[in-house]
Amino acid sequence: MTQNADSPALRSPLDAVHAELGASFTDFAGWRMPVSYSSDLAEHAAVRTAAGLFDLSHMAEIAVLGPQAAPALDAALADPVSGIANGRAKYTLLEDADGGILDDLIVYRTGDDRFLVVANAGNRHVVADALRERIGAHASPSEALVEDETDDVALIALQGPLAEEILRNVEGFEIPELDGLGYYRSTSGDFLGHGVFVARTGYTGEDGFEFYLAPEAAESLWTALLETGEGSGLKPAGLAARDSLRLEAGMPLYGHELDRTTRREGIGRAARLVRDGRVLVGLTGEGRRAARAGYAVVREGIPSAGSRRARCRRRSGIRSRWPTSTPRSPNPAPSSPSTCGVRSCPSPSSTCRSTAARRSTHDPPVHLRSRVGGGRRRHRDRRHHPLRRRQARRCRLRRPAEAGRDRHGEHRRGRDRVDQVGGRALRARRR
Repeated sequence: MTQNADSPALRSPLDAVHAELGASFTDFAGWRMPVSYSSDLAEHAAVRTAAGLFDLSHMAEIAVLGPQAAPALDAALADPVSGIANGRAKYTLLEDADGGILDDLIVYRTGDDRFLVVANAGNRHVVADALRERIGAHASPSEALVEDETDDVALIALQGPLAEEILRNVEGFEIPELDGLGYYRSTSGDFLGHGVFVARTGYTGEDGFEFYLAPEAAESLWTALLETGEGSGLKPAGLAARDSLRLEAGMPLYGHELDRTTRREGIGRAARLVRDGRVLVGLTGEGRRAARAGYAVVREGIPSAGSRRARCRRRSGIRSRWPTSTPRSPNPAPSSPSTCGVRSCPSPSSTCRSTAARRSTHDPPVHLRSRVGGGRRRHRDRRHHPLRRRQARRCRLRRPAEAGRDRHGEHRRGRDRVDQVGGRALRARRR
């Protein structure tokens, strides 16, 4: 079924259930899908602390069948999939002739001659057509066949630290191999007589499961999961929470971090994707609103390339370096008394919402602050962090000239010598 701009939006098998739960809807890749039920931040927090339930029936499911399915997929995809065992999954890419990314996929091997390719909803026909063309060039239809099963499959995802506990308590849901089901593995289950393909995968950064089943059984499974997890904090979650969760976990989304201009470097599920030499870093936002694509990114009050606005924002990142053109001044001074304290920040201290506006002028400079989050306040100065103190002690013990003195420069009682191999200070007291 082809979706065009004039045709009505496709609806999930759970559309009526979402409406009863008070969901707000949006058009996503030609589908009417729930964007949120109450608050996207509350749904985000539920997934991080308990569990969240997602309707992902808009995703594309494409089956590749036949005795030559494995070698044909190896020729069609960026990474070989013939080496994965039955019941395993692999993250890979579908590239064009120039190396641009057409879509990122998850490929499940469900049998010796059967694979399930899950693609993004907006790239359903692009992926299906590309697979048919490439596989058809390497095998006949009797050897490898591509079938689009999207309209015959509903997809529900249970994500969160309590996902497994909730799943084990669902009445009527039998999964014989659940105990040995590891990450990126799949198995089969049965829910009230309906076959369910169960995969331990997800798009939130949390532990979780994805359930592929017939559309007529989706509403019963959705209701059973919600009723079972109600006392554990399970909440239905929409696409807004899913986007903030994947962004927080550093997972790319096609159309944002990935497109046909993106090139990859490396092979595998955790392939390092680069675009113009940039690398993935973590950011901290100001305010309580979740970060979204298109927001201005600011470093030390200076907008990054592509940003049009400059707002104060405390620097934080997974990997952050000082540029070679920026001097490491021991005490960087504000540009004027009216600014908030961040260099080149245009906002006056009375209006700036950043933490720098509330920071004392006697605090250590930014480049001496700890980049490790979650520490106590006294550890924000890197000189007093436990790791720094431990390193300083090791350095003192490795100095032979200071073996006979303590840290205050006074002679110790007795005689010390330094083990030149291990750097340990050994004390031999006189008797």
